[in-house]
Amino acid sequence: MSTIDIITEKLNKKILVTEDDIKVHTPMSANKSLSSLVNHIVVSQDLHIKKILGITLFNQLMAEWIANNMVQSALPDGTNTGTPPQVLNDTTNYKELHEQIFSPLVWWSYVLSLSSIAFQIGEAGILSRSTDNAESGGIEGLKKLVADGEAIARAYTKELVDYIELTFKDDNSVQSESKEVGAPSMGVFVPKKPWHGNKSNY
Repeated sequence: MSTIDIITEKLNKKILVTEDDIKVHTPMSANKSLSSLVNHIVVSQDLHIKKILGITLFNQLMAEWIANNMVQSALPDGTNTGTPPQVLNDTTNYKELHEQIFSPLVWWSYVLSLSSIAFQIGEAGILSRSTDNAESGGIEGLKKLVADGEAIARAYTKELVDYIELTFKDDNSVQSESKEVGAPSMGVFVPKKPWHGNKSNY
C-alpha cells in the first residue's frame, strides 16, 4: 500500500471531530501534517467516548453523524422541527450530545498524539524528533505537556459524565458498570429505550 493509499484510508475513517478541531482548540501546531491525528481521534473515541456513552448510544450518534454529513448543526435535536432521526420516535438531542463529547474527545486526542509527535519509531529504535525552530523539551517536557493535557481532558470528561447521568437517568434506567474517568469511579446511566438498548459490557 502506497503512502497516498494509507493517507486516503485514514481520511476515510469516521471521526466525530476533525484534525483542525484539535489544532484550533489545543496547543497543537496548525501545520501538523494531514492525517497524522486521525488514528489518535479514533482510539480516543473508542477508549473514552464510547466507554461513557455505551456502545448502543455511541453507535446511534455515529449513525446520525454520518447520515448528516458530519455536520454538527444538522444533527437531530429531539424536536419535531429539526432533522428527523434515523430511528422513528427517537427524541435524543444528538446535536447537544455531540456538543458534550466534543471537548473531551478533542483533548484526549491531543494528549494521545503527544508522544508520537515528540518521538518516532525507526530502524534504530525510538528516536526523538528534531526541530529547526526550537530545542526539544525532552522527556520531562513531554511529561508536563501530557499531564497538563490530561488534566483538561479529565475535567471535560467529568462534565460529559455528569451530562449523561442527568440527561439519561430516569425511572427505567439501569446503572452501567463503574467507569474510571480520571477522578473517582462513577456509574453512567443509560435509559432503557429501544434505540439505546440495555446495559453495555466493557
